[in-house]
Amino acid sequence: MSPLEVPSNARQGRVLFVDDDQAILDSFRAAFSRRYILGLAGNAQEGLALLASGRRFDVLVTDVRMPGMSGLDFLARARELAPWSVRIVLTGHADVETAARAVNQGHVYKFLTKPCPRPELAIALEEALRHGRGQSRLDEQALKGFLSALHFRNLETSDHVERVGSLSRKIALAMAWNEEDADLLRMAATLHDIGKIGIPDAVLLKPGRLSAEEFGIMKHHPGIGREMLKEADSPLLRMARDVAAHHHERPDGAGYPEGLRGKDIPVGARIVAVADVYDALISDRVYRPRFPRREALEIISGGGGTAFDPDVVAAFQRIV
Repeated sequence: MSPLEVPSNARQGRVLFVDDDQAILDSFRAAFSRRYILGLAGNAQEGLALLASGRRFDVLVTDVRMPGMSGLDFLARARELAPWSVRIVLTGHADVETAARAVNQGHVYKFLTKPCPRPELAIALEEALRHGRGQSRLDEQALKGFLSALHFRNLETSDHVERVGSLSRKIALAMAWNEEDADLLRMAATLHDIGKIGIPDAVLLKPGRLSAEEFGIMKHHPGIGREMLKEADSPLLRMARDVAAHHHERPDGAGYPEGLRGKDIPVGARIVAVADVYDALISDRVYRPRFPRREALEIISGGGGTAFDPDVVAAFQRIV
């Protein structure tokens, strides 16, 4: 059995089923392979491996009780690897209380009891797909609203965030992200400076280099951005929150606001950090002219491992 079933006529969604019962996986394949692109995993580890490989699934469906790693633990890990995926739990009656708690905590969209009749599961999958598509539209509307507010404050910032989003997408693709995830980062990256909305005009719009005190005020913008997006519970806005909060962190721990190190910094923020600094370097500022492109590239390359993630720098070097 291939872990990824891709029928030529399946165009309505991608669904990953995780269950340690081969007979149940076979029944899922028989029931849904003509309608969806399917991923089939015999345990949680196989499911995580599919997600880590860059494959994107609109819906994740998992059993709860499996050897090695439970379905709920799988979904908790999957939320990090695939925050955009809508999550469904299939559970025996003995697991209802656990699954209900997971729903209430926001880990899953809904749970179904086993054995689940095929029509009921089919309806649940369609509802989950519609939920995901509807959330995407709401996210895009929210994104436009945030950007409109940011653009109103500072036109230079408006142009800058669009360029940072575009470059972040290119870097992500060079790091083997799939197109959809790279597009998600492109949109999220445009909100990396959303916290500047909370910075006083005297600092934000100062026509010159900031004093030490003013720079201290400016350093509050990642925290402001995180607060603005703290209630976000969608893939796009959760990624935007991580980017806004952590794009000034550094692998060596010398960044701000939390002094995170290395892989503790969300990967999206690590990518945006490089795109943000590079675009700033090659752009004119009221207090300095733009850096020559070669010098800007040398600054980014020289910061690999200290100011910037070395893997991100390597991907950046491949595309510029």
